[in-house]
Amino acid sequence: MKSKLYIRACAVALALGIAPTAPANGQATLEAAPNQDAEKLAIAHEIVDRGFPAGSREAMFFGTMDQMVHQMRSGMQRNLPEMDSGAEQVLDEWLAEWIGTAKGILRQHSSQS
Repeated sequence: MKSKLYIRACAVALALGIAPTAPANGQATLEAAPNQDAEKLAIAHEIVDRGFPAGSREAMFFGTMDQMVHQMRSGMQRNLPEMDSGAEQVLDEWLAEWIGTAKGILRQHSSQS
């Protein structure tokens, strides 16, 4: 239950352009309040399921992530002097690794929902 709630919160955050980070210990940090209203939680799940259908959720999130990185790189290139090709390669390799890790985490959590 915790992992489903965490991935949904991350999905919404990603859709809003907020970059959630995984806790150091790898455990979900989003906990339901002790007196959480089950009916409100069910409504929240329904909202997420309708807004982000399970069959297209991964493609939506990955497309958003790819577009965000593309826009970030375009903005950097416009605002920086010509970058050394070696430095640009290091940045591109780091971004590729980060994107691969982030998508792997998202895919893992999406399959649990």
